[in-house]
Amino acid sequence: MKIPLDKILTCSARDYIESIGKKLEDYEMEGIHLLQRLQSSKSLIDVIDPLKGVPINIEVVTDCNFNILDTFYNCIVSGTALIPKDKPKK
Repeated sequence: MKIPLDKILTCSARDYIESIGKKLEDYEMEGIHLLQRLQSSKSLIDVIDPLKGVPINIEVVTDCNFNILDTFYNCIVSGTALIPKDKPKK
């Protein structure tokens, strides 16, 4: 699943949710962690493409961090996926 760059945020989950007028209990949260080897010709944006196991229905990824580990471009990408809870049918 490719996550659009405008849906990858460095702000906290709470800050994002409050900014759109919703509540924390409206969402499920799932941690995303990926060890990725970057190629020197690629940008950090390319790291987001190979995330596997990310639910299709995520709204955004918050608290996103990119940490380069060594001179071989090994990188850890971490964040919190916000998944809207299903609303009860009325």
